[in-house]
Amino acid sequence: MHWVELIPEELLQAHEDGNVVFFCGAGVSVPAGLPSFERLVKVVLEDLLPSKSNCQPGTAAELAWRAFCKGRYDEALDILENPRAGGYEPKQVREKVRDCLTQDSPPLDKHDKHLILARLADLDKESGRLVTTNFDPLFEKAAEELRKQGNHPPAVHVAPTLPLAKRENFQGLAYLHGKLGSSQDDLQLVLTESDFSRAYLLGGWARRFAVDLFRHYRVVFIGYRVEDPMMRSLVRALDAAREESPQQFKQPYAFAKKDKKVTVDERKWRLKGIEPLLYDAADKPDEHQELWRVLEEWADDYRQGRTERREKVARLGKHPPKDKNDIQYMAWRLKDIEIARHFADSKAHPGWIAPLQREGLLSLPIGQTDNGKSIAAPLVSQRLTDHLALHDATFHLSRWIVECLDTPEALDWALREGSVLHAGLRRQIRF
Repeated sequence: MHWVELIPEELLQAHEDGNVVFFCGAGVSVPAGLPSFERLVKVVLEDLLPSKSNCQPGTAAELAWRAFCKGRYDEALDILENPRAGGYEPKQVREKVRDCLTQDSPPLDKHDKHLILARLADLDKESGRLVTTNFDPLFEKAAEELRKQGNHPPAVHVAPTLPLAKRENFQGLAYLHGKLGSSQDDLQLVLTESDFSRAYLLGGWARRFAVDLFRHYRVVFIGYRVEDPMMRSLVRALDAAREESPQQFKQPYAFAKKDKKVTVDERKWRLKGIEPLLYDAADKPDEHQELWRVLEEWADDYRQGRTERREKVARLGKHPPKDKNDIQYMAWRLKDIEIARHFADSKAHPGWIAPLQREGLLSLPIGQTDNGKSIAAPLVSQRLTDHLALHDATFHLSRWIVECLDTPEALDWALREGSVLHAGLRRQIRF
């Protein structure tokens, strides 16, 4: 799978425009040796409580294990931290959490998950932004690695002290559920059911930040499962806000594994109002390796800059397309007017004409009708379309096609599409 195939064009363009925020969960830190939320809670319960089989019915220990087995991990910690129910003092629980999450992480290499996302999120630039519900500082470590190249250090925001989630207010890295060591005994970490209630309901600071985030950006979830406690709390808050003003919210996305058939998780994501981006799952132990390969390729292309992109497009254009990945990449990049101009000047191979026609590059839309339908201005059609101005990118591609006029590919294309040439193309031919 190619990254252009996985990421919808609308999301790609929003990312290019700086309007995407990556919202990162425990699944990002697991490859670095840190536990998932499920594993974290299990370790804490095993350290503090008797085994499940040795718990007396009705005790705090038995209730905590029962909640854990039902997947209610935040509820299990809530019971564990309740002295009235026979549990422990919160600071004792937080100490176990801190011990579990505090470890020496290996040096970052270019394939590190945090570094890939830090590059996509531009964490080394003043305008970059990323949100995490993890407590570890690995995204700061990744940003520090990028700073070795002389770039900008990110601002760091730790809940509950968060900025307004608007472009002019929010830049840098936001720890939505707190950060290890940022408060006494780590009591501000959002771990238990009571913590989630304070963050998303009573105090509401996490809800306010997240709701504003969804108003101003395309949010992309990565490292979450659909049943995570954070997703339950967040979706409830968003549903309430959407009922008041649904038109103000942008479509969020979440990366999800793709099976051979439509999965239950896929349907669950959509029921929550979140569009799943489905990637192929590999065999364990690294079942997410395909996702990270694709994201790394996306980061490489995004970070290489306009000059390198022009050179890549020109290089691909010198020969007929080899596979659908090359075609998808060209179809995405040639919508950029400057890159289309460079492609036309590079005298690309005529074998690209038919693929670019199929991808719509030779009839890019120039607007919409009153009922929302796209108005396309084709270079060739079955009727005269001189009253429609060509899209600037299509115009530059017409300059390239005129250079290919004596090729079978150009003639076949013109005849197949209807033989009626747009005025702009006719002028180019006469010139």
